[in-house]
Amino acid sequence: MPNDGWRSPIVNLKALEQRAAAKVTAENQDKTPQSQSPQFHSSKRYSPKTRAMVALKRVASAIGLKPSDILLLDTLCSFSKAQDWAPDITPIVWPSNDLLIARTGFSQSALKRHLRKLAERGIVRFKDSANGKRWGRRNGDGKIVEAYGVDLSPMTERVGEFEALHAKQEEERLLCKALRRTITITRRSIRAMIDEALSRCQSNFWQQLRLRYSGLMTLLPGQSASSNCLQQFIARLGVLRDYVEETFTATFMGTDGMGTDGMGTDGMGTDGETGRHENPDNVAGHG
Repeated sequence: MPNDGWRSPIVNLKALEQRAAAKVTAENQDKTPQSQSPQFHSSKRYSPKTRAMVALKRVASAIGLKPSDILLLDTLCSFSKAQDWAPDITPIVWPSNDLLIARTGFSQSALKRHLRKLAERGIVRFKDSANGKRWGRRNGDGKIVEAYGVDLSPMTERVGEFEALHAKQEEERLLCKALRRTITITRRSIRAMIDEALSRCQSNFWQQLRLRYSGLMTLLPGQSASSNCLQQFIARLGVLRDYVEETFTATFMGTDGMGTDGMGTDGMGTDGETGRHENPDNVAGHG
């Protein structure tokens, strides 16, 4: 049997490949869900508590929560049990303020402020007893029978909302990433044409264009800019790029393929076509 490779032929190679493929398939079927990426498509793989906490933390800053608020929420959740998050159970925890202060390190006033903020943001709600104290009791199976304290169910009720918000944030992040790439490419294109023009002729016109480009770069949106802001900047940058490209082509390439043979002493064409250049300061607007 002819063999063009470096190793000698393997006997029964086809059968060995089929056996290996079957083994890989069996191993993939035996893998536990935890080895897969945390995409919350199955309630069997993730508890309501885990899903709610992950979804909430991903959008915490967007809904006005700070790390200290999340610390308190984590602490509150630590007093719950797995069965508290079952569909027919309301997850209520009843730690005292002194215990929460010991766990978080907050002052009394800071604890009350963060509790109030979590309630105002719709993350928790308070279920008060007649005397205003937090307390609860469980049956022999550990199931909550009666409880007064901090109700964590609003967090689970809003999981879909949080996940949708995170998806929207990811979409915005990817869009902004693509827009910034466009800005980078356009900037390099403009700068390359201006530098090439100045290397061929030190005209005042191209010097003004470079200054105009530098001025526009001072308006470059920051890292936190929205996609709308980036798109507006790209529009202004595109006006300058089109003007520079048109001018560069008319000045140095010409319509007759003469290159720079038709150049005047100031680096501007003398064939009439390039004599219509505007003031560079009028390009892409001001400020």
